[in-house]
Amino acid sequence: NGSDYVCSGSAVDSAGQDMVLTAAHCAGDGHGDWAANWTFVPGYAGGAEPYGVYTARRFYVPPRWADQRGGSPVGAEKYDVAFVTVNPAGPAPGGRTSARRRLGQVAGGQAVAFGGRMRGGRATYVFGYPSEPPFTGLYANYCAGRVRQTQGDAANGAVSVPCGMTAGDSGGPWFARFSPRAGTGTIV
Repeated sequence: NGSDYVCSGSAVDSAGQDMVLTAAHCAGDGHGDWAANWTFVPGYAGGAEPYGVYTARRFYVPPRWADQRGGSPVGAEKYDVAFVTVNPAGPAPGGRTSARRRLGQVAGGQAVAFGGRMRGGRATYVFGYPSEPPFTGLYANYCAGRVRQTQGDAANGAVSVPCGMTAGDSGGPWFARFSPRAGTGTIV
C-alpha cells in the first residue's frame, strides 16, 4: 500500500539456488495485499551490496497466513513464514562479467529443518537487521538464548527467544546447532 517496510531473511539451500526464507508478514499482510518491489540483499553491510540485489519472483506462504480476511486467526504467529523465489541478479558493481548470477551461486544457502517442534530450553541464535534504536538496520546483529514456550491460550505453540532485537529483525533466521566459526547452522 505504498509504504516502505524493512525485514530480514536468509538464503536457503534449494535446487534452483533461488530461495529466501523470511516472515510471511514481510511478503504480504495476510489480507490479500502482497509486497511490490520486494528485494533481498545478502550480506548487506553499511550500504554495501557484496552479492548483488535479488528481486522477488514468487511468494509462498502457508494457507492459514494467506487467508486472514476476517482478522488474524488464533495462533497465526506460528504460520508467519514465507519462502520467496528470487530472480538472478545482474553483475556486482565493478564485476568482470555481465552474467546474471543465481543467489545460491554467490551467497550459498543455509539448511532448513522441517517438521520438528521447537522445545523450550534449546540453544538458538537469532540473526537479523533490527532497524529501530538502539540499532540502525545498516548491519546484521544477533543474539543467542534458549527458546521459551510462549504462555497463554492464544500462543498455540508459539515460542520466543529472549532477545532485544527491534523491528526490521522480522524474518531473520533462527539457528540451531549454529557454528560461529563456520557461520552455518540449521534454520528452525
